Amino acid sequence: MKHLMKTLSALLLIAVLTLGAAVPALALPAALDDGTYTPASLTSSLSMFKFTNDYRVVVNGDQAWLVVTSTTNRYDRMILAAHSDGLTADSGVQGIPVMDNDTVSGYTFAAPLTKTALLDAIGNGGVIVYTLRYRADYTDSSGSSANAGKWYKGKNADYYFTLGALEKTSTSTELPSATGSGDGGQIPGGGDLVASGTELTVTNTTNMFKAVSASLQTRGEQLYLVVALNGASYRNLFPGTYEEAVANGDRRENWISGTVNGSGKYEFALPLAKDQTVVPAVSISGSYLAKYEKGESPLARAFYPRQFVIDYEAQTLTVGDWEDVLPLAVTNEVKMFKVSGAALHTVGGVNSNNYKTELVLTMGSTSFDKAYIGSGSDIGEGAALIELNESNAFVLPLRHVETAGDPDSVVSLLELPLVVSFHSVKKDVWYDRVLTTSEQGGTLVIRERSDYQVAGAEEQATPVWKWNGGSDADLTVTVVRQEDDAATLDHFVGVLMDGKVVPAANYSVRSGSLILTFQPSYLRTLSDGAHTVSVLFDDGQVSASLTVKGALTSPNTGDTGVVVWLLAAALSLTAAALLLRRKAV
Repeated sequence: MKHLMKTLSALLLIAVLTLGAAVPALALPAALDDGTYTPASLTSSLSMFKFTNDYRVVVNGDQAWLVVTSTTNRYDRMILAAHSDGLTADSGVQGIPVMDNDTVSGYTFAAPLTKTALLDAIGNGGVIVYTLRYRADYTDSSGSSANAGKWYKGKNADYYFTLGALEKTSTSTELPSATGSGDGGQIPGGGDLVASGTELTVTNTTNMFKAVSASLQTRGEQLYLVVALNGASYRNLFPGTYEEAVANGDRRENWISGTVNGSGKYEFALPLAKDQTVVPAVSISGSYLAKYEKGESPLARAFYPRQFVIDYEAQTLTVGDWEDVLPLAVTNEVKMFKVSGAALHTVGGVNSNNYKTELVLTMGSTSFDKAYIGSGSDIGEGAALIELNESNAFVLPLRHVETAGDPDSVVSLLELPLVVSFHSVKKDVWYDRVLTTSEQGGTLVIRERSDYQVAGAEEQATPVWKWNGGSDADLTVTVVRQEDDAATLDHFVGVLMDGKVVPAANYSVRSGSLILTFQPSYLRTLSDGAHTVSVLFDDGQVSASLTVKGALTSPNTGDTGVVVWLLAAALSLTAAALLLRRKAV
């Protein structure tokens, strides 16, 4: 900085000799406290260096920055110092590329100087010396690359900006990033990171989010994980989980913005707690962020949960999708079915291509060796059986995404009673259980399966109902419990239509076994054709097929809204298996 002050003094002397008078000082703001200031004007002595009119000065503590966006891609680095100050290739600040489609049209520079140097410049007419560096791949109009990567030297004197009077326009100390917001990758407090001497060997576990280098760096007592990513799809990270990122919303001051390093890669500095090994982060998709800014997509669609796992002893970093383990409190109401523990294992998030949640059910014995999602009576040749693994656990898939990257195609069996059958090694018999796994409550309830049937349809296969699409009639069914029918209503959980939860406002229930009545206003929202209806209980369920056809005439049964039966209905306890192929709400 002493070179900067020396250069400023030399320029002022030239101005005095030229003009024959002292350079007048600019008027200072009432107080040069933290915030953003807009100069009344900004001019450059280098005519070839053109820039936009959104220049500004940012002050934060003892540090200040002059923010300038060029309209030429000739220069990619800037320093507020003279060419004679012994500049190296890494001196100054790397510009943030301004993209015009796929072409770099210019660079945004947030060039640092101390607050003292800024005040001195203001006191001396607003003169600030600067030097630019040519891009490493620069070629001139003749095709020569002789100046590529070199600092540009003026023929007769160094180049300088002249600031107009400053006016405070914001209390924000935000600096530009690759997306035009955030802190530009600066670590709070300003200054340079000091390498701790630890480079990490990187292992990537996903093709969609890869790091090319990583290291541990410090400032004072604060340790940071500094990661450079491959590609430019993600230029912002949120330090935390997906849920925390959604709760944070568009408060971008809490994002970590990448800066382009010397290799042209976006680099991020994530603060670490003492002995922290798992670092959650949410990568923010640049393309979906742009859609959000255009009003074409919700902000959360841009969020992809990731994690960095550090092994300090081995000096390695494993990079991949977020993995979460949620231990469950187990209530087991089934005798002779020992369970020693349960947990939900989740990989990725709703936007991830490999998003999934599995129930890991650790058994207390080896009495059962196979499991099947559905009733044992439905197991046939080629059925998808789940084997007891080496950890004495069954891994049951409860949530996945049908179409990669499409959050609307997530299929979930969480929060719903699920019929699962387990094979007894000793008796060679399948036993049905009902598992209700709550991610929200952190619980798993295991019950014996109870038999439910549709009244009057005990002898038939899958029930098929019809409803006239143009009718004002409701649709009523009665479900009975084989044991303790008076408690049927007490065990009722809800209704699914085509795998989606039907809001309770669209139907009514009352006792008398269970009398379920769908409102005609809801039925009219269903499309023509067949629909799957499932009536859920905490220890079983009934499933049927409903056909809606607008050309039908309402049945005359003497009871308004009664169901017209084509096939008398019977209980289907395996409908839960159908949910694996349906979309969840």
